[in-house]
Amino acid sequence: MLRPVMAEAETAVRGIDYPVIALLAGCDADTFDRIAGALAGRPEVELIHAGAEEGANPQKIAAHRGVTVVVQWIEAVPEEGRGLQPIRDFRESEVCRDLPVVALLPQGGEMEFGAPLRAGADAVLPDSVAPETLLLQMRALARVCFERIELDSLRQALRKTRKQLHEARARADRLTEQDPLTGMFTAQRFALLYEMEWQRAMRETNPIALLAIGIDDFDGYAARFGRQVADDCLRQVARAILSCLNRTTDIAARDEGGGFMVLLPNTPASGGIKVGSAILQTVRELRLLRDGTEEGGCVTVSLGLVTTSPMIRHTAQMFRLAAAKALADARARGGDQLASEAI
Repeated sequence: MLRPVMAEAETAVRGIDYPVIALLAGCDADTFDRIAGALAGRPEVELIHAGAEEGANPQKIAAHRGVTVVVQWIEAVPEEGRGLQPIRDFRESEVCRDLPVVALLPQGGEMEFGAPLRAGADAVLPDSVAPETLLLQMRALARVCFERIELDSLRQALRKTRKQLHEARARADRLTEQDPLTGMFTAQRFALLYEMEWQRAMRETNPIALLAIGIDDFDGYAARFGRQVADDCLRQVARAILSCLNRTTDIAARDEGGGFMVLLPNTPASGGIKVGSAILQTVRELRLLRDGTEEGGCVTVSLGLVTTSPMIRHTAQMFRLAAAKALADARARGGDQLASEAI
């Protein structure tokens, strides 16, 4: 809480006219008129009256009128708690808790000046204070109010910027992990997952299967129909491959050109052949015409399958090279088939 003395307030506002929208709360009409008359002709000052009558709601008035400082007259009552309740009401209000409050104490009262500060007031003056002195204090606290507003705006802008940065990073991560064309993992992400699964298979001595998949004569297909049609072919083949993978642990990724990789953890050769055969048949059923005519046949894929139970003498790189060799063998035999080997 602020406890500016008058000398500090005068230094803070000298030469600077901060707009003052002041709510004078708890005073009678005569007191309000006296202060308003003394400060008449000050264009930077707007005074609003909230009397002490039953049913008055200073917090609601302050929120509605855009008040920048509150001047609260403290009632001269023996019970300190009841006399300070108006200040506490501002501090407990969701929309007014940050408004600066000047407490005006009655002369000759029993309440000491520190009590309003402990209740939440920012400054305390006697209720006999001269209007010009009161204005000086209101200006100082109006400055505080505007600085708080500016700080809140900066904090909101910072939160917005952080949110945008977080969203941008998330988009970048998705682009790094997921191929935007097919929805499969990227080759970069696949390499990390592949290494993790290979190490897991070695620790647990579980079998592992790897399928290298290529669209037969994809370069010729792209040359005949153009990039857009070729991309659509990639999307459909990718969906066909994914539809044949029934476990959440199976990993599919797009490789270079018209190629794909499928890693099947904890899968023996028989399981790899079953998945590979399903992919062959599902792609055939797409009936994507190879050259636009029935006579030219449909788009097909070739698959190279390699399976093993990793041992010390094996490496993840050897395993991938073996899958690539098996794929080359399938293509050399005319394509649209699966070639497999175990290492």
